[in-house]
Amino acid sequence: MSSDGDCNGDLTELMENRLLQLQATVSEAEDENHDLMAAITATSRRRRRCLAGVDDLTSKMPKTLAHRRWRRQGQ
Repeated sequence: MSSDGDCNGDLTELMENRLLQLQATVSEAEDENHDLMAAITATSRRRRRCLAGVDDLTSKMPKTLAHRRWRRQGQ
């Protein structure tokens, strides 16, 4: 049988190992979060550029009655 000192040492080692595992998991999650935020930012920029392009094209379209009706329905 092991003494209390050995049990405490084993328990401390187990807890330290678990802490290292958790720290690695947190680090991976933070890296993934950073990657996701970068992807969201890039997607948002692309969306704004696309919308700006649509607005630019729309502003160049002839302002016919049908076009005006279409613009009102889209808003």
